[in-house]
Amino acid sequence: MFGALIAGVVLDKKTYTKKRMLIYGGIVAAGIAIFIFIFRSNPAYMTKHILKHPETTSAYVAIDGEPVITHEDETIRPLASVVKIVIALEYAYQVADGTIDEHTEVPMEELDRYYVEGTDGDAHPDWKEHEGLEDATSVELREVALGMILYSSNANTDYLMDVLGADNINERLQEEDILPHDSVYPIVSSLLVVLDEKRNSDSKDWLETLEKMDQDVFEEKAFAIHEQLKEGSFDSSGIDELSMKEQRVWSDRLPGSAAKTYGELLRKIVAEDFDDEVNTIMHDLLRAGPESNPQNKELYNAVGTKGGSTAFIVNQAMFVETLDGTQYEFVIFTDDLSLYQMLMVSNNLNHFFVEFINDEEFRTDTIEEFN
Repeated sequence: MFGALIAGVVLDKKTYTKKRMLIYGGIVAAGIAIFIFIFRSNPAYMTKHILKHPETTSAYVAIDGEPVITHEDETIRPLASVVKIVIALEYAYQVADGTIDEHTEVPMEELDRYYVEGTDGDAHPDWKEHEGLEDATSVELREVALGMILYSSNANTDYLMDVLGADNINERLQEEDILPHDSVYPIVSSLLVVLDEKRNSDSKDWLETLEKMDQDVFEEKAFAIHEQLKEGSFDSSGIDELSMKEQRVWSDRLPGSAAKTYGELLRKIVAEDFDDEVNTIMHDLLRAGPESNPQNKELYNAVGTKGGSTAFIVNQAMFVETLDGTQYEFVIFTDDLSLYQMLMVSNNLNHFFVEFINDEEFRTDTIEEFN
């Protein structure tokens, strides 16, 4: 938008007057100043945001398993794609016990049935492009799981949920005491529930009715559409016309959990408390992205992460082991973000983690602010 404004100014013949040049020069200068302000590194912004918005923000930070920041950490909030960690955990268990074979070839056509253009920020096509799979007719199940975590493909996620069984994933939450935690159900299909209700309801108050819909009913509808996607019979046209208010209903309905719950889960992963093969698979999946960066490999023994976002949410769950063996778990959940807050949180969240790990003064001051 800023670029279009500049182009419009340059192409406008009336621009080239002294008065207009001064006016537009001021607009451009102001735009540049705003850009620099928003996108400069400011890790302290995260501390201020978290403390200022306890009704919509949670933080859990632990060092060597000992919590040092616990801010609204038992409040359940929508997870967005962070939920893919527990789907990966069930995948790891089923590979380890031989229920599924990670080398099974999955027809790309089956995966693509769960992809709805414009619903995942191009995560699914980016996965295919960057991994050289654009012309592939099939891909190993292991690569599907990596695409779910590394690129956050929702299509891969819902395919895996079908293979693993949603009931098995939800039972695993209970068995491993990953609680509190909402039941897990398909991501793509849950958004299509909103589209389906908008398209087929005779009531002008359909959105209000959807907001009040019992969660069990909403999930049943999501699973029904999930089956239609699997069969290739659902018409997803019009999905790009959902308003922000309509998308908000979907975002609010996404499976939720608490920052503390995911912090403790990360602890079990980084401390390798699961069986050997489960540990190996979880580390392979969560560490694949960060450790592809050579700088991270030089600075840390291990870095594993999974983020999640919607138009209202920026979430991050991360574990780090430094070269001296110190282990950190970070979980930040945010919701109800304005556009400005979305930009600021997205830009500064990683800076906050890096500064907290590497700057003792910043770490000490931050912990004191929360206590």
